[in-house]
Amino acid sequence: FTVLRHRLYLEFALFMVALILFHCQLRGISLRFFWPGQIQLNASVWLGSGLLSIFCGVLFADHFLQLEQRGFPLLKLLRLTRWLALLAVFMVPWLGTELGVYGLVLLTLTATLMLMISVFYHYQTNNRPVQLFAMGWVVLVAGVLILAGNRTGLLPVNLLTEHAVSVATLAQFMLFSMALSHRVNHEKALSLQRGAQRLAALQEECALQSQQLRAAEMQRNADTMALQLQTATNERLAREIDDSGAALEQAS
Repeated sequence: FTVLRHRLYLEFALFMVALILFHCQLRGISLRFFWPGQIQLNASVWLGSGLLSIFCGVLFADHFLQLEQRGFPLLKLLRLTRWLALLAVFMVPWLGTELGVYGLVLLTLTATLMLMISVFYHYQTNNRPVQLFAMGWVVLVAGVLILAGNRTGLLPVNLLTEHAVSVATLAQFMLFSMALSHRVNHEKALSLQRGAQRLAALQEECALQSQQLRAAEMQRNADTMALQLQTATNERLAREIDDSGAALEQAS
């Protein structure tokens, strides 16, 4: 973001930081290394980072897919979910752990469902950034489902099912990064194309103006030649009149 100054990179970075912080709480890394023994603080940061990741993720998806320009029918509901998540971040100290977890799960399910609908609603087979973006969300949802199967006993407990969400998150970050690169390159190509079109239009306008100037110059030259010819004719007529007058005087 500091190099490209592109808004999407800032939103993606905020989403990534919030989600990494959430994983640190989920795996107990923060409780062990950052604030050991602070269980209440860890629970608050866990809920806050989870809610903040919802807000940043929805914000990033909204602008990446350009949902407002494309007329996504559920955009108001998606944005309501986003703002509720941000409001819940500031209300974490008063929500309590149980109510906060229920709110986090509800907002996560709603946001995920809306995002999946928005992704496939605007899916285009010839749009590489949207394809990579869709793959990123599908991978994350698959990781969450695998973890849920691990916790409910539907799937065996092993290294893959235990760390499915972490692996899926890493894969999602990589796919999103690739999607952003394709998106920025596509925007640059469109910008260059528009610049070339403007340059061609300017060149055509300059050529038209040059033709008009040449035509005006030719008209001025023709008017000047006509004026000179008329002046020469008038001078000749004046001399002929003078000569005729002189001849008449001599004859008289």
